Amino acid sequence: KGEDGELSAVEERGCQEVRDWLRQKPRGKAVVYGSTIEGVERMAEALGCATFHSSVGSTGDKASRLEAWRRGEGAEGGVIVATNALGLGIDVPDVRLVVHTGMPRRLRDFVQESGRAGRDGQPGRSVVVCSRVAEEEEEEGKEKEAEELEKVGRAAEARRGREVSTRTYIKGEICRRIVLDEVMDGRTDRSGCEEGEEACDICQQRASEVMWADDGDGHGARDDEEIRAAFETSQQAGQFRQWQARAERSGLGEEGESFKQQLARWAG
Repeated sequence: KGEDGELSAVEERGCQEVRDWLRQKPRGKAVVYGSTIEGVERMAEALGCATFHSSVGSTGDKASRLEAWRRGEGAEGGVIVATNALGLGIDVPDVRLVVHTGMPRRLRDFVQESGRAGRDGQPGRSVVVCSRVAEEEEEEGKEKEAEELEKVGRAAEARRGREVSTRTYIKGEICRRIVLDEVMDGRTDRSGCEEGEEACDICQQRASEVMWADDGDGHGARDDEEIRAAFETSQQAGQFRQWQARAERSGLGEEGESFKQQLARWAG
């Protein structure tokens, strides 16, 4: 954690993402989301930009800050660091970069915030910076807290920890769109990013591994037919992991049994 005005490792990495973006002399805007007001203030000081959170002043002050950011461009006022107070009802179409220093507990909140990028139809980028150790420690703490709350009958409060879908998204073991579509749209038939879509980092990595995998004869790249076959196998593996994750979350009911049967077909 950052203390005495010093950035935490996660905050520093988030700031570096913005600096890298600014070096490209971009047009448009960037948002950095922090989980605490203190963290937001630290990062804004490091970046030399404005902040937005519940304590920045009156309603008029908040409106002035947002308007200044809306008029900004790149390094000239186009960066703002905020808490989730920069929420619904704010329409700035030319956001190009959204950085989260830490992951929101609810995936829907993350989608809302990261979805600020590229609303004008132009490319945008979403970056999540997490500390694996911190995430694991937090989850362990939440599990212990949940056990204690369950003991005293406070089940609803115990369920307020990070959602399973959010943890799945953070782990990055399957296509990001698989997780997002299942939560936001109820879609369960994805195996990865599809033609015409900007590939997520997981699918980009998978495609790269398939294309450049050694063919056994010491050659780095495969021919088109081998690449296509390997990619289809990779897509099936991704869908298998998706079904497996859903089966585990579905328990032992009829839906869970249906998933298990589908798993058997994939494995067979």
